[in-house]
Amino acid sequence: MLTCSVGIAPSKLVAKLASNMQKPDGLTLVTADELPARLHALKLRDITGIAKNMERRLLRKGIFSVKDWLALDPNRAGQVWGGRNGDRMWFLLHGYDLPDVPTTHRSIGHSNVLAPENRGLETAHTVVRRLAFKASARLRREGYLARGLLLHAQRIDFGSVGYRGGPGSRGWAMHTRIPVTDDSFDILSVLEAQLWPALAAACQHLPRNNCLTALGITLIDIVPHDSVQGELFAPYRPPPPRSAQLGQALDAINARFGRNAVMLGMPLGGRDNQVGAKIAFTRIPDLAEFHE
Repeated sequence: MLTCSVGIAPSKLVAKLASNMQKPDGLTLVTADELPARLHALKLRDITGIAKNMERRLLRKGIFSVKDWLALDPNRAGQVWGGRNGDRMWFLLHGYDLPDVPTTHRSIGHSNVLAPENRGLETAHTVVRRLAFKASARLRREGYLARGLLLHAQRIDFGSVGYRGGPGSRGWAMHTRIPVTDDSFDILSVLEAQLWPALAAACQHLPRNNCLTALGITLIDIVPHDSVQGELFAPYRPPPPRSAQLGQALDAINARFGRNAVMLGMPLGGRDNQVGAKIAFTRIPDLAEFHE
């Protein structure tokens, strides 16, 4: 078993666990019978998930080394860890091969730092529509429905407007509830009717051609598509509009012929204006996102 697969930074693995048992490619192998003793020489901060605040927490609990923590029983180790997956980390570091824990999304969104030529309201409007279309396509692909929509923006100074406001505030954000949906047209309709006019009004005191530096759209309060249950006495709702089928058709075309083969609104073009998939700090995009 490769030790870096159980939560140890690979760069520190090389320096800390040098061994005469080397594979030809130079990787250090640690077998299950060597664990956890082979890890006792590591410092607490060498373990992925133990940063400054977590280290302080462990020290307050009387855990001064990796050896101290691994000597606990798994329940106590999880309690001392205090966060999620503390006991899971204990088992991994003892050599147990655990299956991945399935994750559940709470939101789906995309943001874009605007190129200087796109910081006016008109061009930014095109960008935010593209972000909304991209987020709704991902929502459908992952099998979720959204019940809320959030628009957020960045500028040098928004004064006291927006709920992130206050003198000197750089941020603005507004969210609203929406009927549960994965329809791009429904989402764009709410954006155009409620959120974008509010942002445009917040920018009235700013230069119209240079008022925004970044924009983001987030679909919030999302639920799996098959978990939505109708209400017995809810008002009658007609079948899903043809726009929902159209959104699925657009997804299929873009998946086959490439991103932007068909879209709502014209792309601005140019490398600086791309709103395609990017590797963020907290999430690696799926391959399909490069076609949305």
